[in-house]
Amino acid sequence: VLALVDMIITYGWSRVGLLFSDDSAQSGLAQDFFTVGTKANLKVVSYLLFGSGTNVTLQLERIRNNNVTIILLFCGATDAENVLLTAHSFGMVGFPYVWIGNDDWISSSFWKSNPDLTLYVNGALGVSYFPGFGDQFQTFQTQYLALTGFERLFEYASYLYDSIFTYIWASQSLIMNYGITPENNLTTFRTELNSIIETIYFDGVTGFVTFNNGERTRAVMQIVNIVNGDMNRIAYWQNGRGWIPVQGETTVWADGTTRIPSDEPPKRIFRVSVGLRISFQVLAGIGIIVALVVLYFVFLWRNKSVMRAASPFFMVLMLVGVLMGYSMVFLFSAENDKFTCVFNPWFGHTAFFLVFGSLFAKTWRIWQVFKASEELKILKITNLAVFYWVLGFASLGWTVLVIWMIVSRPTPELIADDVNLTIVYQKCHTTVLFYSILYALEFLCLIIGVFVSYKVRTVRITRFNESTWIALCIYSISMLAIIGLPAVYLLGLSPNIIYVIQAASFLFCTSLVLGLLYVPKIMFIVKG
Repeated sequence: VLALVDMIITYGWSRVGLLFSDDSAQSGLAQDFFTVGTKANLKVVSYLLFGSGTNVTLQLERIRNNNVTIILLFCGATDAENVLLTAHSFGMVGFPYVWIGNDDWISSSFWKSNPDLTLYVNGALGVSYFPGFGDQFQTFQTQYLALTGFERLFEYASYLYDSIFTYIWASQSLIMNYGITPENNLTTFRTELNSIIETIYFDGVTGFVTFNNGERTRAVMQIVNIVNGDMNRIAYWQNGRGWIPVQGETTVWADGTTRIPSDEPPKRIFRVSVGLRISFQVLAGIGIIVALVVLYFVFLWRNKSVMRAASPFFMVLMLVGVLMGYSMVFLFSAENDKFTCVFNPWFGHTAFFLVFGSLFAKTWRIWQVFKASEELKILKITNLAVFYWVLGFASLGWTVLVIWMIVSRPTPELIADDVNLTIVYQKCHTTVLFYSILYALEFLCLIIGVFVSYKVRTVRITRFNESTWIALCIYSISMLAIIGLPAVYLLGLSPNIIYVIQAASFLFCTSLVLGLLYVPKIMFIVKG
């Protein structure tokens, strides 16, 4: 168990699934692993028992639904064959899945009995007792092969040798030091023999030998990796010494590479619903068409008194901002990447600067001109002078944007869903500071707009007085900002809801400007 836990930690894994048969030995091994693994901060996501010889479909479904890819299987060879064949039907063998077994089924005789299993266990890992390593073991192995004439070392010969050595040492100690022999007192001999064995420790051919409650406590384990039907020894493990890699050996996984599979659930990037995107894009497309038609009429009727009073140059500039606002719906529909994370703030805020900067600047000119006329003065303010105000306001915003991009450029970041670990959202990560500064600047612009529109409310010539429409625009946009901004940035909503809020906000604001500030003028001209 310690070897298994240490191996899992060595590979950098922390999430595992545990599937074991109802055999008492396998159940005990599973319980020990759960206890030791939990103390080592391993998370056993699935802990599932199955009856020997029974169907394991439900257990495998739970493991798959829990997105576990590192699976420990404790059972006999027959049950292991059944589990792996069923796992194959579920697509749970091969990369990125890793199956880990004990020596009950991690052996060449197991998978070579069924050719299909050779493929299914490719990349699997196993832990089993190993005869030993080091100089003493090599000497023993040489002597063993020479004396027996065998081609290879019997798997447990070295352990048997150390066990017999321990028994002889303990027996000799009882006979020589205490005069206790099996012949004169067999019961006492057995009891005292176990006590003596508990005190024995030495470097044997299988490594450091010591016992606790009659069990070997520092046995050597081998870590094996199954590759194309061969069982490759990649490391040794011994309590107190830990993981000892075999020089020149590396772990090869099911995909044939040495890249360690991740134990994290496979991620699925959540994308905004296609239906939502198409719906809002159609609406935005209609808005763009309407805005282009309005632009045509503004240019066509630029010499009409209503259009001249509204300043055709700034009406065109505002329409450019409106078109940019509708285009933001398409940008919101795109996946957040290095380009959109940087481009969207520039495009969206510039649209605001053009629409409301132009609107309030030209309204300011009307206020100044009529204020001068009340004082019997003639005041002429050119388009260029007004444009400087628009440019100055926009420059403030662009300066903030430039500093933002230098200090904390927005970058795409995957955010895991709190409920479903397999879903991640791609969001633009940056500091909230610069968003706050820009929104504060735009809110200041709206306040100035309220003030200016209030000042022109007394202008008696209707074609010059847009205060009512401006006030409605500012009120609606302000309410939308108060409700929408906290929802987007503070509530942690899903991408679908965030997309709806963002896309609907831009559609509403741009359509409001179009409907309140342009349509009445066009209808006025059409009606003569």
